[in-house]
Amino acid sequence: MIVANYSVRVVRFAFLVMLSLIFGCANGTNEEGVTARGGKATVFVDRGKGLPPAPASQKLLYRAAVTSGLHIEDEMESLLLQYQEVLLGNLFLEHYMNSRLVVTMDEIREHYVANRSAYQRKNDQVRVLHFLLPSVDDATSVKVSLLEYDAAVRSSLLRAHGVVPTTISPGDMPASLNAILFGSSRPRGVLGPINTHFGFHVLEVLEFFPKASFRGLDEVYDEISQSIYRSKRRAVYTQLLDSLSNVYPNVTTQTTKGG
Repeated sequence: MIVANYSVRVVRFAFLVMLSLIFGCANGTNEEGVTARGGKATVFVDRGKGLPPAPASQKLLYRAAVTSGLHIEDEMESLLLQYQEVLLGNLFLEHYMNSRLVVTMDEIREHYVANRSAYQRKNDQVRVLHFLLPSVDDATSVKVSLLEYDAAVRSSLLRAHGVVPTTISPGDMPASLNAILFGSSRPRGVLGPINTHFGFHVLEVLEFFPKASFRGLDEVYDEISQSIYRSKRRAVYTQLLDSLSNVYPNVTTQTTKGG
């Protein structure tokens, strides 16, 4: 009996942990990606993700449990009901939010103008293309290609190495690179190869931003849209729960009594 009760507790704990990991968005604070172009917003939600298939080890353990006579039908029925409540509740929440939440370009621009001081740079920054190569020969080859200033060559090089423009602040890079990028003179052009314990670095300086300059709307666009979306989502979620509490008062009463 003690073993059986212990097994039930273990199953319950594992099941609840699984639910909390899969459906952690039930509190309404999960963040989907948001973009707003042309006055409309698109919310990207991965609807295709389900539970991953059980690994072979789990299937073997399940077979062993059934063969050994371990049965917890009553407990499993309760757990499945909890799973159903979480699953359907989150599907409803997703549909409800997606049909109501929109972040527009006008809202993003207005937020940027009203809060422009928040986007003032506190340090010098530099936007670069940063290549990290395993050998000095590879790094030199990349530098030579960059110095050709050929659009097609550059595009191919960026794709091959998975490099995109990156804005760097003091302290983001190893000390030797930091000294070059934020030294007494402003960095220009293609730099490197520079050897560190990470490998050989080649950088092309695209733009230098002095301290106290303002980050452009293009730089903070996603940051602002996400902030507005989260704020709207919290408000809508609170209103929804208040409304549902009035429609289904017995649910909140039972939950409170149940601890």
